[in-house]
Amino acid sequence: MFASYFPHLVAGPIVRADGFLPQLRTEPKPNAAAFERGAFLVALGLFQKVDAAATFSDFWRRGHIGLSTWLRDDLYKPLGGDRRGSVRTGVNLMLVMLIGGLWHGAAWTFVVWGGLHGAFLLLERASGFREAPRNRLLRFLRALFTLGSVTVAWVFFRAADFTTAASLLQGMAFGHAGRGSLALDGGNVVAVFAAFGAIVAAHHLAPDADLGAVVERMPRPLLVLRLSGVFTSFVFLARPDRAFIYFQF
Repeated sequence: MFASYFPHLVAGPIVRADGFLPQLRTEPKPNAAAFERGAFLVALGLFQKVDAAATFSDFWRRGHIGLSTWLRDDLYKPLGGDRRGSVRTGVNLMLVMLIGGLWHGAAWTFVVWGGLHGAFLLLERASGFREAPRNRLLRFLRALFTLGSVTVAWVFFRAADFTTAASLLQGMAFGHAGRGSLALDGGNVVAVFAAFGAIVAAHHLAPDADLGAVVERMPRPLLVLRLSGVFTSFVFLARPDRAFIYFQF
C-alpha cells in the first residue's frame, strides 16, 4: 500500500511509513474546499522551492526535509553525531555529506557536491555564521552568500562531468552565453533576475511573515489570478531539459 503511492521510488520522496500510514486510517472525504487547499499548497510549494534559506543549516533543515532527516537519523547519529567533541563532529558531518553525495550517484561530481556542503557546514559552525546579525543589511548579505554558495555546489550536482561544470562556472562568473541546453540566453537571464529580485524584495519587506498566512488573507479574485499565473508559467516554461533533476540520472 505504501509503495503503490510512489511509483517513481528512485526519485523519492523519502517518506517514512510511520508518517504516512496513519493518514489511511481515516476515510478521505474530498470536497471543493479540500481541493482548493490542496491546489494552493502545490502552487505555494513549487514557488517556495526557489526561496532562499538564510544559512546552510537552514538549507538542509528546510530545503529537502526527507533527505536531511534520513542523513541525520541513519548516518549522522549512528556515527556519534555531535556527542564526541568538536573534531569528531566535524569528521561526522563531512562523512555524512560525502556519503549523501554518493547516494545520488556513483560519480565524482556528486562527491564534490557533498564535499562542498560538508565544508559549508563546517565553516558555518567554526565562524558563528548561524547566529543572525542584528543589522538587516548583514542578514541580507548572509542569505545572499548562502544562496550563491549553494548555487555553485548545484553546478556539480547538475553537470554530467567536470568539463561541463567548469564551463557553467565560467559562464556564471563572466556572463558568457554558453551552448546547448544549458545556454544562458536572454530570456533565461531576465527570468532569473526577475525571480531573484522578487524573492529579495519579499524578504526585505516582510522578513518574518509567513507566506501561507499572507496568501490566505489575499482577496479571492487576486489569489485565483496569481495561482493561475504560477501554474501557467510552469506549463509554458517546461522543457525536456528542465525536467525534475532526479529524473535526469
